[in-house]
Amino acid sequence: MNRMLVAAVGGELATDDAVGLHVLRRLQAVGGYPDADLLDAGTAGFDLVARLSQYERAVILDAALLGAPPGTVRAFTPADYRPKRPAPLSGHTISLDSVLSAARYLDVNSELLLVGIQPSRVTPGYGLSPEMQALLPRITAEVDAIIRRQLLTGWMAPAWHRPFDWAQGSHSGPCAASED
Repeated sequence: MNRMLVAAVGGELATDDAVGLHVLRRLQAVGGYPDADLLDAGTAGFDLVARLSQYERAVILDAALLGAPPGTVRAFTPADYRPKRPAPLSGHTISLDSVLSAARYLDVNSELLLVGIQPSRVTPGYGLSPEMQALLPRITAEVDAIIRRQLLTGWMAPAWHRPFDWAQGSHSGPCAASED
């Protein structure tokens, strides 16, 4: 079993939903990490579950509606992840919630850390919004620090773990106008 996977998920054709993919590409461009494999999972869905089973640990990067300013980065465990409503399935993509549920059902033993990045907007279109493009260097630096801590400490460093209260989360805020 390999040591650690860093996977990014998101839709390339939904503007800032692809922020995790852009962060991953920046990390790949500077050489990645000797003890971690980097994977652009896109909208891979259940293929990601199979990949997770090959690793002791995994960090999953994804855009997330955190109710925070665009570019906010938060790390949390699957136990902290409680979506407000189930996401619908489609023929070519599944929700992160479905991936996590399948991993639990199939008894995937990887320790998982989710890294959510607040988008500015999620609308049809290719490429990040100008606001997220400007924030990308800072976001990448924050994600890099989280990954390096995981590689150095072995897992969940409580000093930086900031769980998100999904029950109190709101779809109001920066993404509200683009979700209609």
